[in-house]
Amino acid sequence: MSLPPELDFQRDRDASPARMNRAMEYIAAALRQALALKPDYEIALAELRDVGLARLVAALQPVVERANALAAELAEVHDRWVADNAITIMKAEILAAFDLQFDAISDDLDSRIDLVSTDLGKVRAQLDAQAVDRWFFA
Repeated sequence: MSLPPELDFQRDRDASPARMNRAMEYIAAALRQALALKPDYEIALAELRDVGLARLVAALQPVVERANALAAELAEVHDRWVADNAITIMKAEILAAFDLQFDAISDDLDSRIDLVSTDLGKVRAQLDAQAVDRWFFA
């Protein structure tokens, strides 16, 4: 990428005050343009955060609901154990079943979080690339 004439000292080595003023004016104008884009960039980041949070809620809500249902079932089982005095007999079986269900929920949650993280990372990279392009190549 070649430099604009105002900044290309390879082509024009004049270091007069007028030339330096033109170079500084060019840099100041580019800086003003970049600063004018800052609110757009901040708005885009806020939108990205909101979309990310909405996706995270959508991905995690079924897992949380499932976990709450399992917790209610386990509370019922516990109450029956206490009432039947069967806690010591069935403890190992229930814990094994709970471990299997918990592992399944945990794996499901991990995969959903990985999916959301990947999507957010891609969107963030795209926004960063667009912001850099706007600031320096506009």
